[in-house]
Amino acid sequence: MNDTKYIMKQFQVNHQNKYFIQELKNIEILKKINHYHIKKHKECFKFQDRLFSISQYSKFICLKNINEEFTEVHAGVIIYQLFNALLYLNKKNIIHRNIKTENIFVSDYMI
Repeated sequence: MNDTKYIMKQFQVNHQNKYFIQELKNIEILKKINHYHIKKHKECFKFQDRLFSISQYSKFICLKNINEEFTEVHAGVIIYQLFNALLYLNKKNIIHRNIKTENIFVSDYMI
């Protein structure tokens, strides 16, 4: 039995809305990548006036929401994994233009 969990985001279809257009671009990029340290996109579908995007769920915690200090070892692991993912994207000619603590997730064993 597969006990993989997924999350679903829904968007109002509006081709005039910048946020919606950017999400469509992000979904197209996520479909093309497969890397251990990058969230996996499962599928996307439209129903009526809504677009649904399904991604793999993870228990990771947003780096911005962590109030504890990291050891140098933990910081090194995070930086290594981040650079590893960025190198992968670079090789695919993809540039991540929004790297910030809100977009970096760590597992709870790191804190």
